[in-house]
Amino acid sequence: MAQLGKELYNDLDLVGKKIFIKCLNNIDNEGDLSKSASCLINSRRRLLKFKKLRIKFNGMEKNPSLKRKRFIRSPYRLIDKNNDGSLYNGIKKTIVSKGFKIRKASSYNLLDKSSKTPIARVSDLILNFANINNKNNNETKIEKFKWKNTLKKIQNVKKIMDEQKKLPGAKPYTYRMYDLVIQNDEPTESPYEKKSLNSNAKGLLNLFFKLSGDNNIKKREESNLRWLSPRIAPVMPDKARAIEKKNFLSPDILSLYEEEDTSTDKNNSYGNSIIDIKRNSLINVPRLLKDTGISSSDKDKLIEMLMEVSGAGKSFEEANSILNALHFFETKNEVMDANEKIVQSFNRLNDSLNIQQRKEMGRKGFTFIEIEQIDKLLSDQGIKNDSKLYDELNYYKTMNREDREESLWLKIEEIARNLSSNDIKRYKRTLPVNILQPTILSPYMFTPILGLSVLGPTILSPSLFSPLILNPAMLSPFILSPAIGMPFILSPYVLSPYILSPIIMAPFILNPYLLSPNILNPYVLSPLILSPLVLCPDILSPQILGGAILSPSVLSPAVATESALMANVLSPTFLS
Repeated sequence: MAQLGKELYNDLDLVGKKIFIKCLNNIDNEGDLSKSASCLINSRRRLLKFKKLRIKFNGMEKNPSLKRKRFIRSPYRLIDKNNDGSLYNGIKKTIVSKGFKIRKASSYNLLDKSSKTPIARVSDLILNFANINNKNNNETKIEKFKWKNTLKKIQNVKKIMDEQKKLPGAKPYTYRMYDLVIQNDEPTESPYEKKSLNSNAKGLLNLFFKLSGDNNIKKREESNLRWLSPRIAPVMPDKARAIEKKNFLSPDILSLYEEEDTSTDKNNSYGNSIIDIKRNSLINVPRLLKDTGISSSDKDKLIEMLMEVSGAGKSFEEANSILNALHFFETKNEVMDANEKIVQSFNRLNDSLNIQQRKEMGRKGFTFIEIEQIDKLLSDQGIKNDSKLYDELNYYKTMNREDREESLWLKIEEIARNLSSNDIKRYKRTLPVNILQPTILSPYMFTPILGLSVLGPTILSPSLFSPLILNPAMLSPFILSPAIGMPFILSPYVLSPYILSPIIMAPFILNPYLLSPNILNPYVLSPLILSPLVLCPDILSPQILGGAILSPSVLSPAVATESALMANVLSPTFLS
């Protein structure tokens, strides 16, 4: 429908374009196909009426004296005939040879593979104490460093999410018909949405999306602020990194993650492993260990221990299984055989398009497939000739191109005659205190939540302006439950991860939490105020307009987490 709208918009006159765009812009609900189809039908009727008048006018005889005349072009041209077109003459290519750096030493010592370093021994002791490691000693490398495999999956999910944002098929789910027709680069809001309360929340999300990505790292760093918030022994890069001018006494001390070498000053007497002024770092441990010749396996073992003790790895695997069930990845190794067969069939159909069909796909965005292509597609899916589907397609086979396009417009006209779903009323549903009682498929709004919550997970239950006041929670995760206007006040929670639950306008005030990682959980306008956290890593959880104020954190690194407009004030971190 959007592709037909683009073609119709280009064919309309100036007044018709304004009427068509105004009709689309006044649609309140972006998913209302009935009103969108009605705008298309009315504008098409205007176009057909205008074409009839144009044909009638073109049939009249024209005055020969009013015809345009052609003139002879000037024989002179501003062309330099002496120019031989060689733009790169005189440029010499230089080849820089990259040799090997030879180190000289008077003696060397071979490390014993079976012996463990003190860091590895302490990490194994903590893992054994938490009963996370397997009891048998014959472990493989995959079992020893499960976090490295999990980190690869996290990076793969982030890469797929960034790629899916750029796909043309993603726009119909986030853009209005108005934006698709006039081909806006960014989604806009209807007049009704601009007056609503969640308009500012959408604006903040759009602001973060503009600042997200690898191309906007400098903009994000310029928007963040760090003041008296040192990071002690951080295991991952800072999710709210700020530029040097906005970073006051907030260095990374004994950082455990690997940094890229940004030093270009050869006369730096301190050395890269001790002080990095550009990155505001004091003693980068991996670089220091690398200079001393010790392997980086100790760092991997330490991160493995932190992630396993905090439960971040297990929580991410649960979120990853949800994405697999939703066929989020669309990769060859993770879809079912039936879906793979369907994808292969449509790929073969795409390869069978002729030149005319490919031109229409590039110009209009859609095309009509031919009879032979339909037969091939149905046979690939195992549909026999005697099925009912072939009986329904017999009428399509007898139609020419004009009839097929007219049939498509008749289908849109049927959609325009349907009733809108906005007339269905929704009633508020209050939510009681969750004690050994899950909340599933129960949206709620303007409902303050009080009391204790134990073993009360919230699944597929969005909320609106429902604060949590004096609501301690234990073993009560939030899964696929977005929330707007949900402040946490004196509501500590333990072992309650937040997974795939975007949260907007949810400040944490006097709200400590423990062993509760955030997995694929964006935060907007959600600062931490006097809310310490322990063993709560952020994984693929972007944040904007937040930060930590008097909120120290321990063992809570940020993994593949972008942030913008963040301020950390008097909030030191340790092993984060």
